[in-house]
Amino acid sequence: MKFDFNCYTNIQSKPKTIKLFSRGNYIKIKEKVEKINWIELLRKENDIDNNWRALLSIIQDMDKKYIPTKERKQIGRGKNNFPMNKNTIDKIKRKNILSKKITQNNDPEVRKEYNKIRNQVKSRVNKLKREYEKNLPEKATENPKAIWSYIKSKTKTKEGIGDLHIDPEDTKTDKTEDNSTKAKILVDYFSSVFTNEPDGEVPTPNQVPVINEMQKQKIKEEVVLKHLFALKIDKSPGMDKLHPRLLKEIAESIAKPLCIIFNQSLENETVPNDWKKAMISAIFKKGNKSLAKNYRPVSLTSVVCKIMEKILREFVIEHMKTNKLLA
Repeated sequence: MKFDFNCYTNIQSKPKTIKLFSRGNYIKIKEKVEKINWIELLRKENDIDNNWRALLSIIQDMDKKYIPTKERKQIGRGKNNFPMNKNTIDKIKRKNILSKKITQNNDPEVRKEYNKIRNQVKSRVNKLKREYEKNLPEKATENPKAIWSYIKSKTKTKEGIGDLHIDPEDTKTDKTEDNSTKAKILVDYFSSVFTNEPDGEVPTPNQVPVINEMQKQKIKEEVVLKHLFALKIDKSPGMDKLHPRLLKEIAESIAKPLCIIFNQSLENETVPNDWKKAMISAIFKKGNKSLAKNYRPVSLTSVVCKIMEKILREFVIEHMKTNKLLA
């Protein structure tokens, strides 16, 4: 006699620790940071990496002390992932209480009330869901992640990267399910298609007459402050874990030290090594999901580095406009 068994199990995900930025003690952080003598701490003669790490250490320490965290369980997909009013929540609680009573004694009156409350809950939840989905496109203009987060929350499964073939381009090779091995396959493939510039001096182009040469720029504190206030708080941090929400909240307190480091970077013509690092995620493009060649790398770089890049871009654009170099 032969039996075929189909076994199902609930995968227990580890709780995810999240930061509660809305409850952060930003007043205390500002008090601590504003007492620091940045001119003395971030000396020009210091190595830029040392200066950056000194600032980074202070901000990370404030983050750890004054931004609370909590563990959030990984909820199942397909749940009601939209706001509900207190009245509806109370009805749901009442429905759950009645459901337990029915299980205990199956009283006809209790079942009658349960059916009534259940129908009310269903009607209200559907109405709230329609209203929420109707307003999603408007919210997406301010927070693009909102609509995609909602769509993601309604999917029944969350697919990671499945088994990969050892050879990134050959389906005839063996597959691996080991995460470390899969990561190495992707890293090796991404590295193989990355264009490496040769070591040594940058080639010197043919000499041409220089007209209206762009002068060395000095970044002002108010410019740094403007860009800190313009940060989008829904974006993800880079390797340094400095979240845009935190940087924006304490903008007035950190504009000066960031300005010092930005100008040191311009003067020394170098950037901190930390800014050259990024977190890489593999995003599926199309085709066979078991082949590494069908994934593309997406990098998360330092938010602070991006601020400096935007400031330098403004300098270049302004120079080109002033000298009518734009068509």
